[in-house]
Amino acid sequence: MSHEGTAVDALGHAVVALDRVTSSTRVTEAVVNDPVAPSIASFTAPPGGSQGDALGFGAGVSDVWGPVSAVWSFGDGSSAAGPTATHSYATPEAFTARLTATDAGGNSSSRSAQVAIADTVPPGILSFRMKNRVFAVGAAPTPLSSLSRPPRGTVFRFALTESASARIKIQRGLPGRRVRGRCRKPSPALSSRPRCTRWVTKGTLRRRASAGLNRVRFSGRLGRRALRIGRYRAVLVAVDAAGNRSRPARVRFRVVRR
Repeated sequence: MSHEGTAVDALGHAVVALDRVTSSTRVTEAVVNDPVAPSIASFTAPPGGSQGDALGFGAGVSDVWGPVSAVWSFGDGSSAAGPTATHSYATPEAFTARLTATDAGGNSSSRSAQVAIADTVPPGILSFRMKNRVFAVGAAPTPLSSLSRPPRGTVFRFALTESASARIKIQRGLPGRRVRGRCRKPSPALSSRPRCTRWVTKGTLRRRASAGLNRVRFSGRLGRRALRIGRYRAVLVAVDAAGNRSRPARVRFRVVRR
């Protein structure tokens, strides 16, 4: 004797059952038709973060009839298996993080979210040097911006880790007296204080710089104004598009008579 029954639940899962009974045995067989994708609940993804931050992702996945596999795709070529994961982004950008859940029948569902990564890494100055560290002032002016071609002369050379705005302060070394950790302008009242060198900014060169090696020509003039004979230093700071500032790099030089 055999009996057959069919049932469909509210989600659309269909079950066909066949019950066979003999004088000595009873066998029940069931076939499940599962056209329904897994459920993704309590989906959590961070709206943003900074470069290198360990960000947490999580979700609850379930299916009525069988096990579920879950895979995260983070939008930067990386992925991780499991409903929960931790990921760090290396570059500043807006990424789409997506979770895909797949059941034993091959049905899948997914949810996604945007993750905005801010640029918080300052530019790195790999090197900073000059072609001539002792030179006389040239006849041509040095542009304070890079709108026109700079003249021949000594050359600042520096290498950066990324494109940035390069700012080179030209500072003159002048005598001073140290007072409470600061180098002050000399005066009769400070004559007994220890000697020191004051660095006075005379002007700043601003250039758009690219990642890698850059060159800035410098004639010894700031615009048309010639530097006086003496000791100087150049202080380089790079600022990227996000406003991150590098640590300063310095090189000293001397302006002499022709």
